[in-house]
Amino acid sequence: MDAPSPPLLFGLSTVEACEPEPLARELEAFVAAGCTAAEISLQHSFTVRGGKVNTAEVTAIGQVLARFPLRYTTHGPLALNLMDADHHELHVGVAQASIEVAAALGSSVLVVHGGVWPNTKSF
Repeated sequence: MDAPSPPLLFGLSTVEACEPEPLARELEAFVAAGCTAAEISLQHSFTVRGGKVNTAEVTAIGQVLARFPLRYTTHGPLALNLMDADHHELHVGVAQASIEVAAALGSSVLVVHGGVWPNTKSF
């Protein structure tokens, strides 16, 4: 017996400030457009501050997400750079906190760009 196929989802990424009112407006538009999923852009939020989870903000965003019949993925902060040796502990904290936020929001996917390693060699 073949395994069942995963559901086909159609979604868009949020671009506005990830705050309750703008987020709700975007998600309303996504549902009206026929979306079944949305990528929540955490880089536009205050869900992580100084490498720590901002629980109040996560709760507020979670309450908005719960109002819509969508599946969610999340996108972590674009400034995350796990290759930044000078601030490595902070970046690791931000990465770990972002994972916690994604889980708290019911996201099974967190998109993260791991960083930039400056090429100091000249050829």
